[in-house]
This record gives sequence, structure tokens and C-alpha cells, in this order.
Amino acid sequence: MITHEHGAIFIHVQKTGGSSISAALGKSFAEPDKHWTALEVRRACDPIIWASYYKFAFVRNPWARLVSWYAMIDQHRPAYEQGGTFNRFQTAVLSRTRTFSDFLRTMDEVFEDQDGVKSIYRNQIEYLTDVDGNLLVDYVGRTERLAADFTEIARHFKQPPGALQVLNTSEHK
Repeated sequence: MITHEHGAIFIHVQKTGGSSISAALGKSFAEPDKHWTALEVRRACDPIIWASYYKFAFVRNPWARLVSWYAMIDQHRPAYEQGGTFNRFQTAVLSRTRTFSDFLRTMDEVFEDQDGVKSIYRNQIEYLTDVDGNLLVDYVGRTERLAADFTEIARHFKQPPGALQVLNTSEHK
């Protein structure tokens, strides 16, 4: 996500606090390029903007990320069973799984939809590096330190961001 107002580019890895960060930057978390990799953004971006904007992302403990991802989708099961419409990945999860163990065992393919490529086995570093493994962002924050790391990142913005809110959480054990 490119935010010209802040002079920043945010690479939004799924389930790492990205909805909260997007809101603080004044962006909708329904952006069409929401889960693009840094390499995809760099290829689509004006080279001057890519070179001059502050680029950042957040990562999360991989296990906690998967638990959260499954719980977020599973909480929509009642709507799915009532005929609700979901993206390809969510539909596959809801039709193939009933438990987190099912999720880990059966969701081994790659899905592409309007907001990016999804795979539970995709390493988060793949969102942040080029084909040679070079890091493309200036800062990698940790979801476990979201507020403190976002404060550090915001020091590099042209304008201060809005308040960081807790958004898009899911209940899980």
C-alpha cells in the first residue's frame, strides 16, 4: 500500500496487524493491492517513489499467525453455511475444514484472488525480499511489538499517522 501523504509504502502480510496500520495511515483495509509483496509493489510503482518512500512491513510468530488466520475465517462459518460469498481461499477453508488440524493438513495449495496470493505455507520473508533474497523494505516490525515498532516507523513519515487502533481481531484459544 502506497501512502503519498506519509511518503511511505506498507507491505501488508496477512494477519500481522495490517488493518490497524492501514487505518492509522487513513487507508481502507479493503485496498485492492492489500497483500502484494514488496517485489510486486516495486514493479508496479514509479521508481522515484520506490526509491524515496520509507518502506516497512510487519511479521508475526508463524504459529500465532496461522492460528489467527484460521480463527478469522472460521468465525464466518455461520454466514458461509447460510450462502454467504467469500474469496477463493476463505471458501476453500470453510468447505474443506472443521478444525485447525484440518486447516494445516488440507490447505496446502496456493490461492490467488483480488488482494493477493495466499498460502499458509508461504514464508513471510517472501513478502519482503526480491528473487535473490535481498530485503526490499527499510524496517520489519513485529506484531508482538506493534505499537512500539509503529511509533519508530512513524518517525520517518512526512506527516504523523492517526492513532493505532486494534482492528480485525479474531477470537481463538
